[in-house]
Amino acid sequence: MLSNVAEHSVRAGRAHRCTAVADPQRDFDPEEHLIEKSLADQYAVARHTLRIALQTLESEGLLRREPRRGVFVASVEPEDVLDIFRAHDAMRHETAGKTQITLARHLAGLRPRRLEEPYDALRHALRTLAKRWQYLDTEAKELTKLIADLVRRAAPQLLEPFGIGVDPAAESLVVAGDNPERIKSEAALAKLAGVAPVPTGSGMTSGRHRINHGGHRQLNAAVYRTVIVRMRFHQPTIDYVARRTAEGKTRREIFRCLKRYVIRDVHLIRPAPTTS
Repeated sequence: MLSNVAEHSVRAGRAHRCTAVADPQRDFDPEEHLIEKSLADQYAVARHTLRIALQTLESEGLLRREPRRGVFVASVEPEDVLDIFRAHDAMRHETAGKTQITLARHLAGLRPRRLEEPYDALRHALRTLAKRWQYLDTEAKELTKLIADLVRRAAPQLLEPFGIGVDPAAESLVVAGDNPERIKSEAALAKLAGVAPVPTGSGMTSGRHRINHGGHRQLNAAVYRTVIVRMRFHQPTIDYVARRTAEGKTRREIFRCLKRYVIRDVHLIRPAPTTS
């Protein structure tokens, strides 16, 4: 207990030191205006990285953002910082060990009191976020069901191979429908998906190939997810990975080969393109 209080006291003493984005030897005065461009140039960091750090400090109550004015250092007393950390510790203890669904239900059911203490504000913010998560989760499940119905109606055979779920099958149909003139063969589909083998160099090569970073990235991501599922749960794929690893292949090379096999499955069972 005493060690926790001592740790919080140290953090409270550094309430106005933006150590995540600036020189730890510099103190920032309360109500000081922080300009992103100036800080990024002064400390040679990307503005995106700086913006994430500022948002983190703002969520902790150490910074204050005003519309059309910018970011300011908040006037925080050491006792206020201790209250913030006590609220966080209490909420972590209250929600420890809960699954994603039960955590959302628990937080959505919070009943915040009047916003007089940091703990009340934290409960109110978590309750709002949990309700938003539940709404988006329900909407995502409904859309997934609609997409699954469309895939089963258009090409139910795409769902038969192991690891090809609704999303990869739907993405394959979208790409095939948008590019019927480009998919003349299995190799053409592999090139369109960005899984065609690419030599590691020009001229005299060692016969090695690398992953293709071109092609349709959404379809490539869908194939990637299928490979991940197969590498974990599909015994033939697990045996293949073990055999190729024993032969000296790297993980990236094995990934490239497995992606190509997935495209082969998709090409063999995809519906034939129709012409108007």
